[in-house]
Amino acid sequence: MNSDISQHPHLRAGVVIPAGGTGSRFGHTRPKQFLELAGKPVLIRTCQAFLELERIQTVVVVVPADYAAYTDELIRTHVSLEHRLRLQITNGGSTRQESVQAGLTMLPVETDLVLVHDAARPLVDRETILRCLDGAVRFGAAIAAVPVKDTLKQVKDDGSIVSTIDRSHIWQAQTPQAARRTLLEQAFARAASTGFVGTDEASLLEAAGIPVQVVEGSEYNSKITRPEDLQMAEALLMQRNI
Repeated sequence: MNSDISQHPHLRAGVVIPAGGTGSRFGHTRPKQFLELAGKPVLIRTCQAFLELERIQTVVVVVPADYAAYTDELIRTHVSLEHRLRLQITNGGSTRQESVQAGLTMLPVETDLVLVHDAARPLVDRETILRCLDGAVRFGAAIAAVPVKDTLKQVKDDGSIVSTIDRSHIWQAQTPQAARRTLLEQAFARAASTGFVGTDEASLLEAAGIPVQVVEGSEYNSKITRPEDLQMAEALLMQRNI
């Protein structure tokens, strides 16, 4: 069965990769997105996951101004010329929201669908990306997510348990988060006018009254936030022989 995106070859897709994290929890002098993962920087592996898809016309990497030249050097070292032609670098803002908006303005005007993906999720797979694009085509906006498996507890500041939360309708949000460009721009405009600051793009869309659909993510599409996450990602890559 053809996917929704394959039935609309005229729709152009672009990606914004906010890479402004400082990696403070990592205890390293360089932000985690620039650390090596099985021979390549985390950020490069993340970019390549999208560049390998022909449906992606443009990938915009949003980095702190101090790392723009360094990012350009990494791209020239690790990315083929063919793929580099579809890559852009721009400076981010002080928040993720500002950085994503900066990346959004860099996408070509003909971009119809926008994916936003964390730089520190380098193990995103082709199927998850396509499901998000399909969701944006079909529903207008969609995010990758996985159902919560562990028991959840609501806890007071002192560490005592208040209650057990029903997890039957609780999903853990991931990225990519995808939307038709017009809807995402509408959500950013609404946030700017109301002063709303969201934790992700889905929260901006929700605040603007735009429905967001959940599509199946992947347990392997985890975010690298601590040294042990990097070690686990390396082990997974060895299994894939990448």
